Amino acid sequence: MDKKKLYLTLFGVAILLALFLFVDLKEVIDALLEIDLGYFVIAILITFVSVIVKAFRWKKVLGYRKQKISFFESFKIVSAANFLFLFMPNFAGDFYRGYALKKLKNYRFIKGFSSAIFEKFMEFGIILALGILWLIYYVVMKNAELQNGVIVLSIIFILLIITAFIVMRKPKIVYKIILMLEKKKLFFNIKKTKFGKKIKKEGRFFLSELKGLSTDRNILLTISTLTIVAWILHGVRFYFLALSLNMPLGLVSAVGIFFISVNIGIISMTPGSVGSKEAVIVSLIVLHGFSASQGLSLAILERIAFTVMCVFYAIFFYTLNAKLHFSKEKLS
Repeated sequence: MDKKKLYLTLFGVAILLALFLFVDLKEVIDALLEIDLGYFVIAILITFVSVIVKAFRWKKVLGYRKQKISFFESFKIVSAANFLFLFMPNFAGDFYRGYALKKLKNYRFIKGFSSAIFEKFMEFGIILALGILWLIYYVVMKNAELQNGVIVLSIIFILLIITAFIVMRKPKIVYKIILMLEKKKLFFNIKKTKFGKKIKKEGRFFLSELKGLSTDRNILLTISTLTIVAWILHGVRFYFLALSLNMPLGLVSAVGIFFISVNIGIISMTPGSVGSKEAVIVSLIVLHGFSASQGLSLAILERIAFTVMCVFYAIFFYTLNAKLHFSKEKLS
């Protein structure tokens, strides 16, 4: 582990420990021991549905690029890649998708890798947009001078639709943003690895693939629509986790809190968003009239649900890897 990652990990753990010092631990433990298992199971099932949506999304994107793959193959690869995101560099899951596609279907590695990278780029942008949208909605609905929040929210949606229309009419905008992020090393940093040198060697083809993805209106529409659906499902899962703790948190509030916690987690850069995500959840839950102990209980339950999904991802990874023989050495 490099020093930067170590410091970020320690920072995240310190935040988590600080949260435990300011809550009633007995109340947290009691709440977790008394969860409604029915709601918890529903939350886990909703997560499965979100993975199905993401697998279908990748299958459609590959199809538009004339790379045929079955839904079940896409589902297995996406699930296995999610497992790698947890323990390896942030591009490892994207690398695995390209590697698996080459091994299973004999497609050029860069094709699978570029589609995964492009999905990630679009996903981060959409998560950020959804978080900002909820923040505006929350401020408007809490402002006594602006009673009709629905009208304002409708205006925001109309502006988003106009923005999406402009991007669809000028899809090279997306491609230019990708180039800007890569130039400033804000997107992914892989140049120090052997794998990074391989990407650099095939740089022209890699960028041509990104250009093809970002200038295809069908791909932009597919990724945008299915990503919004998948992440709203994640937010709904969070809502059911709150219900399992007998916390009557509104659906819109639950979805919004989840989006904001994910955004702050990404920005904080702590591994797995440890500490930062929990701090945001606790803070926003308190703003909604619940106790800090209830907020931490919900944050921990979110981690437990995430761990259950990690077991699911691990099963797919090790099952598929018996055939693919993927190892960390292929990245270094």
